[in-house]
Amino acid sequence: MTSPPNLLPESVVHQRFLASRLKRWSIVCLIVFLTTVFICVWHLQVLTDLEWTAARLAAKSGPLRGLVAEQQQMTHDIEAMRERESWLTDSDSSQVLQLLGIISSATQKNNGRISVQTLNMTSIDRPVTRSPDDDDDDDDDDDDDDDDAQEQRIQLDLNGIAVNDLAVASFVAFLRESDVFESVELKSSVSQIFDNHETRGYEVTCIY
Repeated sequence: MTSPPNLLPESVVHQRFLASRLKRWSIVCLIVFLTTVFICVWHLQVLTDLEWTAARLAAKSGPLRGLVAEQQQMTHDIEAMRERESWLTDSDSSQVLQLLGIISSATQKNNGRISVQTLNMTSIDRPVTRSPDDDDDDDDDDDDDDDDAQEQRIQLDLNGIAVNDLAVASFVAFLRESDVFESVELKSSVSQIFDNHETRGYEVTCIY
């Protein structure tokens, strides 16, 4: 049985053919678009779950990081205490009493207008300071030995509060005029509130 002849114009046949092809490709494009949207939504959900898990782990590890930092601070404090203990053991007790006496006298001179809250003693090593005369006498010595020579000094870090800047300046001047310390440096003097009164918090470093 033969098919009936197609009596439609060739242009109409061509248009129908293009419309059929366009319909098929539209369906394919729609399927691809829906698949892409599904994959994007799925990946977004996965990323959200990962972020939530990371936030939960970070919250759980927060106390652990705090303990690690606290342990490091305690280790640092213990090492500082051992260093001070070693210095106090090796040094003459009269020197320690002399330093404490000078600091006490400096505070008493200000008639209670200044107080020392913390006092830290640490031993420091630094290159030996040589005078020109010493260099002339030691011309035959090895230069490397002179460069590596170290001398030990004691650093005192004083922290406390004062009524005003005048009291801080008087305290620092008394320590310098004692001629016991190699250097006395006022590191900072800042305003702070203590017992509902405006005071000055200071930090002084002395090299002995």
